[in-house]
Amino acid sequence: MRPNKIKQMWRAGQCATLGWLSVSHGFTAEVMARQGFDALCVDLQHGTAEMKDVGPMLQAISQTETVPVVRVAWNEPAAIMKALDLGAYGIIVPLVNTAEEAAMAVAACRYPPVGMRSSGPCAPCTTAAPTTWPMPTTRSSSWP
Repeated sequence: MRPNKIKQMWRAGQCATLGWLSVSHGFTAEVMARQGFDALCVDLQHGTAEMKDVGPMLQAISQTETVPVVRVAWNEPAAIMKALDLGAYGIIVPLVNTAEEAAMAVAACRYPPVGMRSSGPCAPCTTAAPTTWPMPTTRSSSWP
């Protein structure tokens, strides 16, 4: 599993650069991923990308050390879980205005018992998921 460089930088008190992808194409994502950004965000809220574009774009980004991030269009658990299943290392959720909305977004990113995300055999099994199974079953266990 490749480490999440942004998390490492933040833990060290460093700033991270984030590029933005508004054009939905794997080639654009690959070119941008090679420009030196720490992370690159696929914008599903205001860009031209749709969920069907996310997989190829994240695959292109993942050829590099750039961290793949997805900005979902809305605080919808299904969209958040799908973006993570496709290989996003981070999710940006727009229009979160209350603690309850924030809790809903976080729950969509975490597996039970601390969240509601389900697991399935997809891209993170080889890129962003832990290397050992089964999933953690206690609150003290966590995914990287």
